[in-house]
Amino acid sequence: NRAGGVIRSDGGSPFARIVTAFAGDTITINNDGDMTGNVFLAAFGDIEFNNTSNDSWNVAGFNWFFSGTQTVINNTGTINTGPFFTSMVFVSPGIDQINNEGLFTVDGFTGLFGLEEFNNIGGTISMVDGATDDVLFTSDDYNASLDPELHVDAFLDFVPGAGEGDVFIIGNDANGVTWVTVENADPDGVGVLDQEGILLVGIVGGTATEGVEAFQLAGGPIDVGFFQYDIYYEPVGVLGPFAEEFWLRSDVNGRAYELPALTSAVQELFHSSN
Repeated sequence: NRAGGVIRSDGGSPFARIVTAFAGDTITINNDGDMTGNVFLAAFGDIEFNNTSNDSWNVAGFNWFFSGTQTVINNTGTINTGPFFTSMVFVSPGIDQINNEGLFTVDGFTGLFGLEEFNNIGGTISMVDGATDDVLFTSDDYNASLDPELHVDAFLDFVPGAGEGDVFIIGNDANGVTWVTVENADPDGVGVLDQEGILLVGIVGGTATEGVEAFQLAGGPIDVGFFQYDIYYEPVGVLGPFAEEFWLRSDVNGRAYELPALTSAVQELFHSSN
């Protein structure tokens, strides 16, 4: 699909099937245009899907990749998954991969089932849409390299312990360091003291090989009102007895400590003028 080309159903729904292909050898799809819809691909050889378009592959619903060797999705453009529900099922005897050097967005739940490697190679995974109901699940390893990014929404103005946020769930190991950007889903929020926290990343079947440094806030802690938010690593999480997790938690910042001194100074000024 060349630049400027469009592949979509009559209704243009990302839930519609736009490609069904069977091959005795290999299947290769190159998209530099606009693809909207899902795929069913089956081949005795390799399956390769190359998306170089920022006009995007917009996909939702069920996608199937059956390969006799290996499936590889290379993204240097934009892949938009959702809304609501997106499933990609990979079946092969090899190492199925998504190599993301571009933008991979999530709206709703996106599940990557049977995928051995999600390689975020200087790319960005974004769940930012102003809501805190997005989940990305990848069934095996997540590998971060070349300073990749994860963007999520979180509600930073709620009663302690009840904040909500988008979640990235990893089925096996998380390798490398990923820089996290948190967008406040309540832009008028003033923050809250929340030491229970908001779950952002869960590693349910393996380990974070970089430990506490695996997921870090880009630009450092976030100040919202009198509170400062940062990411905290939990080696034993709530998703299971062997889960490792990364939580966004808050504590009071320097402004909170300055307030009593300011109040005292104002009171002294008031009394000295009377």
